Amino acid sequence: MKDTIKKKKSVYYWLRVMHDMSQEEVAEKLLISKSYVRMLEAGDKIPSKRLLLAYSELFKIDKSVIEEMDALDKNIPTKQILLRLFNTMETDEQNRK
Repeated sequence: MKDTIKKKKSVYYWLRVMHDMSQEEVAEKLLISKSYVRMLEAGDKIPSKRLLLAYSELFKIDKSVIEEMDALDKNIPTKQILLRLFNTMETDEQNRK
């Protein structure tokens, strides 16, 4: 039997999932390929500043939060990443009202 190491999901994965979008939908909206979305989510690629801004606008979350979570997600549990994203999104939603 093969041993497999399950990679931790990135902030880009969780943003997409929390907004109930497919990789294809994200790719279409950001004008990138589905395979590039998959590589970002796997941590195999780092987004350009333009793409980071596009993620920020698409998911209505400050790009500095995405950058911070991307830097932290290698060192903190997934539960903490999700809680921070939920709290940030909730605060942003309340500030827009």
